Amino acid sequence: MADVTPDVIAIIARKAAPEKRDAIKPGDKLQDLGIESIDALEMIFDIEEKFGVQVPYNANSTSEFSTVADVTAAVQKLVDGKPATAGAAE
Repeated sequence: MADVTPDVIAIIARKAAPEKRDAIKPGDKLQDLGIESIDALEMIFDIEEKFGVQVPYNANSTSEFSTVADVTAAVQKLVDGKPATAGAAE
């Protein structure tokens, strides 16, 4: 399957503080990017819509998705485990 990293980073960037959006790296902590719990929830919804997956996310647990790499790895795993559909273009 295709690497989801660029798309996940783009989604995270939309929720990050404006001054942080252009330099997001995998090791960056979501909290350091200015992403609050409501932003994280919206980010998860955007990811689910973009990739057609359901992300198991607990808003009360901040350790689950602490860095950009954590989010990317979780989404990649979900996308890789998703059954291929006939005629899928991506």
